[in-house]
Amino acid sequence: MGVRLNPEKAKGAHLAFNFEMLRAPFDASTFRQIIAKWIDLLGPDNWPNYTLSNHDVKRHTFRYGTGPGGHQRTRLAACMLLTLRGTPFLYYGEEIGMPEQRVARDEIQDPVGKYYWPLYPGRDGCRRPMMWHYPDNHFTSGTSWLPDEPIDGHSVSQQTDAPDSLLSWYRKLIWLRKRTPALHSGDLHLLDSEDDVLAYERSAPHGCRLLVLLNFSANRRTLDCHRHIIEACLLNSVHGSPEPEYEHDRITLSGYQSLVLQLKCEHGMART
Repeated sequence: MGVRLNPEKAKGAHLAFNFEMLRAPFDASTFRQIIAKWIDLLGPDNWPNYTLSNHDVKRHTFRYGTGPGGHQRTRLAACMLLTLRGTPFLYYGEEIGMPEQRVARDEIQDPVGKYYWPLYPGRDGCRRPMMWHYPDNHFTSGTSWLPDEPIDGHSVSQQTDAPDSLLSWYRKLIWLRKRTPALHSGDLHLLDSEDDVLAYERSAPHGCRLLVLLNFSANRRTLDCHRHIIEACLLNSVHGSPEPEYEHDRITLSGYQSLVLQLKCEHGMART
């Protein structure tokens, strides 16, 4: 959901948690429909919010991140969430790719899981203790509410100084969003693109315009970008490939690649 207010009476804003993306498959067309729906419902004067995970559903790192390409899909999902117009909600641990947890029956804490086990084991799988360290987590000096089982490669301490880690990727996205008016308060325009690619432009008055390209496919995808004059690549999810591939007026994305591109700041430029 989002916020629809009477500006004459509103003194503050409350966000009604939007569950729609929690049920979405990893599919560009589905996310495009969700974003377009809330743009239409709320209009330009109201503010949406989005999230990919919360304490009631399986983590999106589990839903989207298992199997080949899972790490890249998780990065792409983060790029989408943190470059959309609206308030993004991050669920603790998603910034380190914290996996779901299997909780034994005698350790289940969720009342729903206790009542419906084994038909439904409850929601404790997404509520595991935050992984601060590895191999000893030091999450608490006592006994944690759920089993404290750190996993190699998924702790904050292991990812903090690793430039290609998921945590570093989230930090780059948050830093860019914070310093860029087009991202934290600007308009959003969905663009026509191939079915596997989600593309949109972010812009703010008297500020730079950005082009966000998200390839939801494992295969390369080539897009026509002749209407856009690209000045710089601000963020690229593909490690070791600092620049996307350009050829004339076309740009080629690698599988699961996400790009944030700076466009020429020119008023009145046509949009696709």
